[in-house]
Amino acid sequence: MFSLDDEISDIEKELNASLNNAKQLCGLEILKALENVTPVDTTEAISNWQLSWGEPIKSDRELFEYKNRERSKMFAIADAESKMLLSKELENESLNSKSVFITNNVKHIDKLDKGGSKQAPAGFVEAVVNQVFNDFIKRRG
Repeated sequence: MFSLDDEISDIEKELNASLNNAKQLCGLEILKALENVTPVDTTEAISNWQLSWGEPIKSDRELFEYKNRERSKMFAIADAESKMLLSKELENESLNSKSVFITNNVKHIDKLDKGGSKQAPAGFVEAVVNQVFNDFIKRRG
């Protein structure tokens, strides 16, 4: 016997899996882009971009590598990718209603985003998020 409910359920699972994958990939792209443009002195700010699902991370973390931007970015991206892989182990349905959060809890990130460094313009966070998101949507068609 043919059940339309079963067919719809299968389609829904596929759509949820695609949506979760897109959320994770877009979040990771935004994280990488923010790490590329965040002003650096001690690498504290770039070390603290964190990706999470369901709720924002509320704590900061120690520097990955003092005064070495590329190594700090590498560790931060590896951390985000490992969290993304862990979340993929969960059932797709458990992520479909959860938001992706990109947080930075260092005290001076607001100052940096308001133009407190000559290395990045004021409003760089929102500009990067918007640009990466729009590019991601265009590529996905």
